[in-house]
Amino acid sequence: VAACRAFPEVRERLIELFITRSEKNRHMASERKRWLRENVTPLVDHASLFNMCSQSSQSFVEAATESCRLQKFKAGTKIFEVGEEADTMVIVIEGAVELQTKHGEIVGRFGPGASFGEVAVLGLLDIRPSTLRAKTAGKFVELSAEALRSLLQDPQFEDVRDSIDFLRKERREQGNMGLPMCALPLHVNPGDACARMAALTATRLLIPPNSVWHPLPDSCPDGPHLGILSRGRVRLQITGTRRWVTRLSSGSLVPEGLIAEYRAEIRGEVSSEAYRLRQSDLVVAASTSMQEGRAWSGSKPPMQDWYDRCRLLENDICTHLRARFEVARGAEEASMPSCWA
Repeated sequence: VAACRAFPEVRERLIELFITRSEKNRHMASERKRWLRENVTPLVDHASLFNMCSQSSQSFVEAATESCRLQKFKAGTKIFEVGEEADTMVIVIEGAVELQTKHGEIVGRFGPGASFGEVAVLGLLDIRPSTLRAKTAGKFVELSAEALRSLLQDPQFEDVRDSIDFLRKERREQGNMGLPMCALPLHVNPGDACARMAALTATRLLIPPNSVWHPLPDSCPDGPHLGILSRGRVRLQITGTRRWVTRLSSGSLVPEGLIAEYRAEIRGEVSSEAYRLRQSDLVVAASTSMQEGRAWSGSKPPMQDWYDRCRLLENDICTHLRARFEVARGAEEASMPSCWA
């Protein structure tokens, strides 16, 4: 203070510098918020953790985005590695990444919008079961379990906290029952550790009568998905015309990508329950069956014994459904008026 009084000309310059830098910092903070809102918030909102919580508000998604740490990566960088402590969720913003099993097998390549580690940030799994490696240079955001807990303490997000608590409880119950893998005719033991790991990543879907389950295309950010109908009965029909294709009952595997390819929808005939599972999560879960340190040979590492049966079942249902869809497509084309008439 004394120095400023003794040198008033310096004091004026310091005040001017302080005001200039404060304005610049405010502008940078405003630009950062705008960039996050336009480029990151939509991808965070898409992430399954927020998408699964029907009560999540836009304000919570924006607050979660603000709590994320933005990171850059170079091609070849390991974003996380199998066996590491897991307490964060990663969402890809720019670039491409590869997900690998503990044996180094690539189970999927993903781009912007793909998310990894929901079970970790929920506190359901504390060790990474896979490795995420950068295929190209890019950016990702990381949300920690601690940041999520801090956000949920805010009274305005009480509904979101209740939804996430329910989701956490639901996933634990799925794990105890081995669902959804135990719902398929694969003779999977509910206590199977790999089936329980798959259960922790599966999204439960409730399908009231006459409501629509919209299948996800294989091109969605999180890659191909498998549906598993654990209870009830649904019918497949062409979207728009509602032309009937076939019916699926409990215990059916539902290839969402194939159904989306034919622009069809899944409509409940009775009150039904289904599960949605990312194919990459299924492969990672099945690959954990191999004991540490055990050698293997061949072009692919060994998987849990039910995994091959699951793939055979998937192949059979895809062959059957593709034939049914082609029949339905032919019937629709035959019923259309000819342009030469």
